[in-house]
Amino acid sequence: MGERQGLDLKKIRKLIMIVAPMIATLLSAYLTGVFPVSASFIPEDQVYGISLTLYSGVFVALFTGLDYLLNYIIKQKTIIKVKFAANRPDFNKMYLVHCDFNQDTATIYMEVKLAGNPKKFLQKEMKLTLPVQVTAQKIEKYSKYYKISADKRSVIIDLEKLFNTEKTERIEDSINIGFKVIKSDDEVQSYIETVIIGPKRKIILEKNDLLFTK
Repeated sequence: MGERQGLDLKKIRKLIMIVAPMIATLLSAYLTGVFPVSASFIPEDQVYGISLTLYSGVFVALFTGLDYLLNYIIKQKTIIKVKFAANRPDFNKMYLVHCDFNQDTATIYMEVKLAGNPKKFLQKEMKLTLPVQVTAQKIEKYSKYYKISADKRSVIIDLEKLFNTEKTERIEDSINIGFKVIKSDDEVQSYIETVIIGPKRKIILEKNDLLFTK
């Protein structure tokens, strides 16, 4: 399954917003029954209604503030989203992509999205480590974005080449990359490994998995 580092705050935020009205209603009714608002100027027959309205307003304000806070945190996160595809640039498959070889060769495509503070992507590389039975070969169209290790079993993508490094505000940039792979054994059954390397700046990596098969 796809890798996700850290909590998925977008899903948490969505869940909170779904259950918030029900929680606010229940808590408002409970507190109204247990701790009704009383004051000399409030008629006795209106205490329940006024208390319920007051508590409801408080909880609406609290949940609105929480939603604002979560949304702010989400926007501060720096994320790299990688979608793999095999033999054609079709990035609809989200979780697991099978890479089948045709006469011992195949083509790997990637959609790489950078979202967040551009400074955190500086001096960073994304390393793709291939199985021992597989070697990489450049595709000229995409070769400016990456280099291949001496043993041809790793592809190193320079993140600084994927966006304008002069940008200072939050970015939402996307680019497609491709390279060929060649297998040396009759059978291959292994995943591609993806890691971020460079100075310690917290970056969340979200990706699907690519499985090499015979």
